[in-house]
Amino acid sequence: MKKLKKVLIDFFKKGALLLIGWELVPFLKTYSWLSKKTGRLKVIGSFLKGGRLLIVGNHETFGEPPEVLMEVWLSDPINFTNPIQYFPWIMQAEDNFLKYFFFLRAHMAIWVDRTETTSRAMALRKAKRILDAGGNIILFPLGMRDYHAESLGELFDGAAWLVTHCQDVKVVPFGTKGYANFMPNDRFPFPRFWAKREIRIGEPLKFSPNASVEEITREIRKAILEQKNKG
Repeated sequence: MKKLKKVLIDFFKKGALLLIGWELVPFLKTYSWLSKKTGRLKVIGSFLKGGRLLIVGNHETFGEPPEVLMEVWLSDPINFTNPIQYFPWIMQAEDNFLKYFFFLRAHMAIWVDRTETTSRAMALRKAKRILDAGGNIILFPLGMRDYHAESLGELFDGAAWLVTHCQDVKVVPFGTKGYANFMPNDRFPFPRFWAKREIRIGEPLKFSPNASVEEITREIRKAILEQKNKG
């Protein structure tokens, strides 16, 4: 029974990823094209930067993570040659699993209990292994939804820790707007597809070789704010 359970879990994590990944491609490409063509979704810049990416940004609601995930995946044609290897990983809070992000279980999510130090450390070590193996990570370093229109709270230092422990990783900042209307926090979490929203992507950040975790965290926060408040 244990062996069968392990086989089923492995299939769900890998086999289901392959099946769901390929089946979603036409839908995601059509959804992305229609959203942009109708002016509902505006993406400024590109996640296609080459190399290993640590993609960091804010999110106001539960609407951004799926759309950012989609844009990262669709931005690089190589993702479609081997979705198990190249599908971007995303770090998410465990308490969102059953409510909003259940589909990410098959799509490479790193689950973390934000209130528990051991859980955060384990999630970062897993993220490091993924980056070292050539994967990409999407990380929201605020650790929660960003309810403020133009400001940004203090960040966790996990992204900076990854920068100091992973060689040649590119940190790509992005900022979002309009998602409070797309999936309001105070209403039923269903996408309002007619709402206008924006994802603005910056260039990879450069840090001093001797920069501390605190200095890198400040630079990441500054870059996210810059993208968030542009335009």
